[in-house]
Amino acid sequence: MAERGPFVLQRLPPIGFWSYARQDEKAAGDNLRVLRGQLIAELQQQYGREPIHIFQDVGAIKPGIDWEAAISDALKRSTFMIPIITPAFIESAWCMREVAMFLERDAEINARYPELAGQPRIFPILYIDIEGVEPIDPETNAALHKLQWSRFTDLRFEAISDKSLLMAISVLARAVRQMLYLRVETTDASAPEADGRAAPVLATAPETSSALDPVALEPLAPEPLGPVVVQPPMAAMAVAMAPPIALAAIATAGPHAT
Repeated sequence: MAERGPFVLQRLPPIGFWSYARQDEKAAGDNLRVLRGQLIAELQQQYGREPIHIFQDVGAIKPGIDWEAAISDALKRSTFMIPIITPAFIESAWCMREVAMFLERDAEINARYPELAGQPRIFPILYIDIEGVEPIDPETNAALHKLQWSRFTDLRFEAISDKSLLMAISVLARAVRQMLYLRVETTDASAPEADGRAAPVLATAPETSSALDPVALEPLAPEPLGPVVVQPPMAAMAVAMAPPIALAAIATAGPHAT
């Protein structure tokens, strides 16, 4: 048996998946596309030099390609997800399937890297209120409701240059960045620190980045999906982020506010 190489600490690839209902994309005009672009730009500034990728099927899948297989492959390589929550989204079998597939992906990452267990990887944006809407997949919808949501129901009407909208995007980007900065143990010694320094401990933000090859992150054998673990929101995020319940109480709402 070959000896395993020395352990090093590396980040997972900064690859996201933008999940949305096609109906909303058409109705919103350029708004969702611009929102995605601004989030990528803000996250890139906060993250550093390594390119941020957030997959969206429009433009990412070339004509003639099996779109379902392409989306499935993108989900298998993603390390975080941003679903755009609307009535059309939770009524869409395909949108909810994407979330369910990423929940499986999340469980696989946690099984491979136990030190990451409990770190949220799904960052829902509440774009249109869904109160009273019957979800097509109640189980997946219940899993989403356990997570912290970013509220954009009013901000979606603002111009992209609006300060309150830009601040909300910045807060969301910071939450994603903090998750992406976490590091995992790997025996891949082929990607040392750029300046030769030893890799810092888990959760330390380094000056340079060395991500794992996405190919190495193919899914493991399916693991039973446990409950989604939610961390309490940071005080700095309380104003801009709120769960899908008690949305009026933005200043004080927590993940389980009533």
